Amino acid sequence: MKYEPRPYQTEGYHDIMRAINADFRSILYVLATRGGKSAVISMLIEYFSKTRPIYYCCHTKILLDQMSEELEDHEIKHGIISPDHPEIQYRVQVISKDTLRNRMERMKQQSWKDPAVIIIDEAHLSAAKTFRKIIDGYPNSIIIGFTGSPVRLDGKPLSDIFQTIICGPGIPELQKMKILCPVETFIAEFDDSGMRKTAGDYNKKDVDNKVNKSAVLKNIFQHWSKFAYGKKTLTFCASIEHAENMAKEFNDNGISSVAISSKDHKTVIKQKLSDFYDGKYLNLCSVNLFLMGFHVQDCECIIQTRPTMSLMIYLQSLGRGGMYMSGKVLINLDCVNNYSRHGLPDDFREWTLEDTRKKEKGKSKYKRCPECYHPVKLAARRCPFCNYEFERMNDRANIPEEKEGRLVRIGDNEVREKPGRKNTVYLIAKYAHSLGEAQKICKKLGYKTGYGFYIWTKILKNKVA
Repeated sequence: MKYEPRPYQTEGYHDIMRAINADFRSILYVLATRGGKSAVISMLIEYFSKTRPIYYCCHTKILLDQMSEELEDHEIKHGIISPDHPEIQYRVQVISKDTLRNRMERMKQQSWKDPAVIIIDEAHLSAAKTFRKIIDGYPNSIIIGFTGSPVRLDGKPLSDIFQTIICGPGIPELQKMKILCPVETFIAEFDDSGMRKTAGDYNKKDVDNKVNKSAVLKNIFQHWSKFAYGKKTLTFCASIEHAENMAKEFNDNGISSVAISSKDHKTVIKQKLSDFYDGKYLNLCSVNLFLMGFHVQDCECIIQTRPTMSLMIYLQSLGRGGMYMSGKVLINLDCVNNYSRHGLPDDFREWTLEDTRKKEKGKSKYKRCPECYHPVKLAARRCPFCNYEFERMNDRANIPEEKEGRLVRIGDNEVREKPGRKNTVYLIAKYAHSLGEAQKICKKLGYKTGYGFYIWTKILKNKVA
């Protein structure tokens, strides 16, 4: 190795070797995004390539180029099997999954030796038919998968491919080591009801109809202005049109932004990325292009504008800005309730090869502080960020569910409060849009905030237009 690996990378390498010596023939290694999986991969390649052929198989050309550069840095000779490169039979081959699938039989006929080891990067995609064909085509090869998020969108298990799982340090541990930067999350109100599910995630058309609206775009910009103004930003959008409209909203407000998507020619993509790196654009709005192999060290804000059921998409997108820099805190603007489905980015997670669909999907572990917009644990009586005090309801710390729409005026027969307070109920019904606003109205009228809580949760409960 040309450089000294970190202790946990060396430990990961030895854990994998111990699993191979214990006769496991398919191993999944998990290390959080930006934790340095490539160093562990390079150690494995360096060891096996001394005597046996080894393939590094990846999902995208970006990952292929990155691994080739990594091997060059370690002075490891290797071939690249792709339409743009000649086929040279080095022991080490770097190849995309699609190319290997298409050339596998021809390579066998041309007397290529079967690899002793196949390393699969982004292995959470390995249950796909393409990877399944590759794995079945080399039944005697040792399969070593690498991923930062060992979950599939459809929840199906990875245990049909991998026999054992080895986990390196997670996000909280890597933050303590100053490998990843700390993350501060802010959340916005978002109505995620009514979206259908297609192939395990929200229906794309339904999502676009929810988020690609002028009012939503303006609200996102206002949140960014409040919590991340002037910070280099990556915005993950729901569609090409949504990305373009999001960039336009920022540009119209004087913030240089650009949309980037699959409709752009690769030279255009390269130029836009170069301009973003150089600071010409402060905000890069993308659609599914940079979930793997793309990192911006000085990115200080991630905006989530695409609601997703996929934990993998959630973590991979946030990982794009997770690189450590002294003094850097990554601002995570979750504008679509993803925190309520997946928790916070730096929550501790216990990974498994089993079917995640079997796990009971409970309610979110967090609630939204109406004062500072931070997510707070449900059991908290006081917000740790702004000291806002939550009221008790049925002996549980909670805040009432806020629904889209206005509270309607209630009939006189529904008011059972003391004379003189009836007008307070009316004013809250007319003007308040949230618990916090109801409590502020009470405070202005000389009542305690607890009375606003009572009106909002008891008298006006479920009376939404």
